[in-house]
Amino acid sequence: METLCYFYHPDLSIWLSVDPLSDKYPNLTPYAYCANNPIILVDPDGRDWYESEDKKTIEYLHGVTGQQEGFTHLGATLDEKYENKIRNGDYSTLSISANFKDEDFVAQKDRQCCAAAKQMCINRGGENSSYANELPIVTMGENGCAGNEGIKENLFSALKSVGESLIKGIPVVAGVDYEEGTSNKIIKGGDGMTDHYVAIIGITLNLAKGDNGASISSGTIRYANPGNSSSKRGLSPLNIFTFSAVTKWRVEREYNQTMTNIRVR
Repeated sequence: METLCYFYHPDLSIWLSVDPLSDKYPNLTPYAYCANNPIILVDPDGRDWYESEDKKTIEYLHGVTGQQEGFTHLGATLDEKYENKIRNGDYSTLSISANFKDEDFVAQKDRQCCAAAKQMCINRGGENSSYANELPIVTMGENGCAGNEGIKENLFSALKSVGESLIKGIPVVAGVDYEEGTSNKIIKGGDGMTDHYVAIIGITLNLAKGDNGASISSGTIRYANPGNSSSKRGLSPLNIFTFSAVTKWRVEREYNQTMTNIRVR
């Protein structure tokens, strides 16, 4: 079995390489998995979770280990206590980041934004994707434009898959509409409204606590924009889409930009 960071030999019942965070747990063998307790604990890739000091935010930072200012380091795994706190709505914010860096950014060439977005995913260990992988998250409007309402069920399903991918450090390709007309013709397999592609590199979900536990009230999606020639602009902290009940679950940002689909199928 292969995880992102180390390898398990099922016949010998040992790991063939050490846990990348083993130096933080000197009491355990570096070849142990989940503190030798795989029934209760899971460790998808040997990276870390953090809880804010006010205990209102829980976040995952891929490739970041050790203590972070303002946060308590929870370790590479979440035990049942913290998972229940998420489900129960005890946290107001859940954040997951692939921790994208300048060297991970790929700018488009010859207006091939989709190819560049896909390459950013592939470079981090993701698979190639196509129109067939696109899950629509907004209704279709007129003249090749996104509609006025998001598809909430699809959005929430996509966010789950995006979170699972980001935990592995792998971004996810998403489509964007910003003008009338589109090159993504339905007759060619496209959605008839996407004008551009980006790579999702982080999500933040704002959670509300109700009688049935946590629910998503709003959120933001951070992305890498291959349409920019430099990583400074391509990974700008301003590259954010937002969504909520107020936007009718449309994932949108200024300049009339709307996220149309996410490649999670």
